[in-house]
Amino acid sequence: LRTAGDGAAAAAWLAARDLPEVTDPVALHALLVPVVG
Repeated sequence: LRTAGDGAAAAAWLAARDLPEVTDPVALHALLVPVVG
């Protein structure tokens, strides 16, 4: 198994942030896109 990587996570965030269930896009971003550093 391999992870899809940051690009896939970012794409998922872009697609999901406009869903009515998402009340906090910033918090969703923190869950999906890991901080590199």
